[in-house]
Amino acid sequence: MSNGFDCELRFTRYSGGSDPIFIADVNRTLEEWYEATDVVASARELVPAKQAYWNDLKGDADRAELERQLDELTPEDRAAAIAHNEWADEWTAWELAVSDLETDALRDAGFAVPDDRFVGTERISGIQCLDVDGEIYAPGAGE
Repeated sequence: MSNGFDCELRFTRYSGGSDPIFIADVNRTLEEWYEATDVVASARELVPAKQAYWNDLKGDADRAELERQLDELTPEDRAAAIAHNEWADEWTAWELAVSDLETDALRDAGFAVPDDRFVGTERISGIQCLDVDGEIYAPGAGE
């Protein structure tokens, strides 16, 4: 990450839905793709465009509300909040990039995306980062 953090995005397998065989095939295909792909290198190329896309999604009202919230903070807390928001925006861009790559991998494997058989499925994503000191970053824990 641009702030010096070493981060790992994590995704669960798909679960639920109306067609367990379809979901099992999707999960198998994604596992094989992850094993055969340098995801970081592929996603890195997409991240700048995804950051621009994410920033465009935030409307003027969202930006004004964020600025209002930042104005209520002390200068030190404001700087920390700005840095945290920039980090969150960057990892969101990484997550969007990986999501697009997964979609392409599924399409390349013959899956129609979108597909109604994804309705009712669940999948969780998360991120874990080590800060510049190699410690686990816990937002809001004095960082």
